[in-house]
Amino acid sequence: MQVELNSIAKSLLVKTNKPLQHGLKPYAVVIIPADKNLDLKKLAKAMSTKDLKITKVSIPKENVMKTVFKVKPGSMAAFASLYKIPVVVDKALKGTVVFSAGSFTDSIKMKVTDFVKLEETILGEFSVALTTNIFKYKFIINISRGNEYKENETHKKVYYKNRLIDGKVIWFDGNLYTFWNSIFLDYIQGRSGTY
Repeated sequence: MQVELNSIAKSLLVKTNKPLQHGLKPYAVVIIPADKNLDLKKLAKAMSTKDLKITKVSIPKENVMKTVFKVKPGSMAAFASLYKIPVVVDKALKGTVVFSAGSFTDSIKMKVTDFVKLEETILGEFSVALTTNIFKYKFIINISRGNEYKENETHKKVYYKNRLIDGKVIWFDGNLYTFWNSIFLDYIQGRSGTY
C-alpha cells in the first residue's frame, strides 16, 4: 500500500508527571502525522487543564512497552482504550489516515473524525515540521561520550567511526528521539529506539 506520510498516524507512547485521569497510569498514546515531529512542551500544554497541570512529558524506555503494556516496542496501537490510557490526537491529522492496529503487519484506514468519536480523545496542536539539520547531528555525536566524528558538508551526511549515520533525527529539549541505524542508537542510548 502506497500512502503519503501525512496520511499515516504515528502512535507514540509518552509518560506524564501525573495521570491524565484519576485511577489511570501516567501514560498516554499520542497520535501525530508521520511527516511531523512531536514537541513535548506543546504536548504538555495541550494535555494540561485548569485542574491538572502537566509539567513534564517524556518518551519512556522500551521496556515499559514490554512490561507495563505487554506489547512489542514499535507496535503500540493507536487505540489507547485497549491499554486503559488516554489518547491525545494532533489537530494536524486530517482526512482519512492509516492507524496502527497494534502489530507490525496490520493497520486500520479510517477517517480521523471517526477515530476521535470511537476513542475518548484529547485534541491539541503539538506536532512540528520534520528537521534533519546537520548541526543537530553534530551535537548528538558530541554528547555521545565525546567520540570522534567527521562530516561531509557537500552531502549533509555524518560519518561516525567511518560509518554513515543513516537515521532521521527527531529532537526536542536536548533529548534524542529517532529512527536511527540501530547500532548507533544502541551505542548512544544503551538501547534501541522505536519512536
